[in-house]
Amino acid sequence: MKKALLRCDVYRVLALGFEVPLEKNLRELQAILQDLLEVQSLGKIFKKMLREVKRAKAQDLEEEYHLLFTTKVLCPPSEGSYHLTERGPILGDVTAFYRAFELNFLAHEGPPDSIKMELAFLSYMALKEAYAAENNMLKEAEITHEAQKSFLRDHLGRWGSGLAEKVMQNTTAPFYHSLAKFLQLWLDFENDLFKIQPLRLPVSLPRAEEEPVACAL
Repeated sequence: MKKALLRCDVYRVLALGFEVPLEKNLRELQAILQDLLEVQSLGKIFKKMLREVKRAKAQDLEEEYHLLFTTKVLCPPSEGSYHLTERGPILGDVTAFYRAFELNFLAHEGPPDSIKMELAFLSYMALKEAYAAENNMLKEAEITHEAQKSFLRDHLGRWGSGLAEKVMQNTTAPFYHSLAKFLQLWLDFENDLFKIQPLRLPVSLPRAEEEPVACAL
C-alpha cells in the first residue's frame, strides 16, 4: 500500500508540473515534494525538484510553458503527436481506460492523451490500488495494478521519455529541465517495477496543424 501511495504522489507532482504554471500549483508541488524527501531511494531526485520549485515563479514560467507546449509547440505534449498513425484510435484507447475506471474530466482540461491527463490517470489509479489493498480488496487491487502496467506499456511508457528528451533539449528554464529529467527517471523506475519494456515511439517534429479535441466522459 505504501508503494502505491508513493506512486500516487509522484504522478501528482509530475501532472502538476505539466499544468499551466500557477502559484497555487507551485505551492502544492512544494508541499508534496517536502513529504517525499523521506523516501530514501528517491530522495535526491525529490530534493533537486523541490529546489527548483522553490525558486520558480509562475509568471516567469508562463512564457516558457507556452513556448514549449502551446505556441511554438517545441515539445508536443500529447501522445498522438508521436504516432505515425491516425490519432483517433489512440484517443479511443486512452479514453477507454478512463471510462473503465470512472475517471471523468472536462473538455477544457485538454485532450485525453495529453501528458498531464495520462499522468493524472496513473496517480488516480495508484490511489485506487492503495485503497483496495488497505481494505483487503485483493482482486480490485490486482485489476488496478495490471491496468497501470498495460497503460504504461501501451501509452505513457512509449512516449513520455521522448517528450522528456525534447523538453531537456529545448528549455532554458531549470524548472522544466528538472521536471523532464524527473519524468524520465521515474518512467525508468516504473518500467523496472512492472517489468516492462515499452516500445519507444520516434521523437517526431510537431505537426503543422493540431486540431483541438473535444472529449468529455
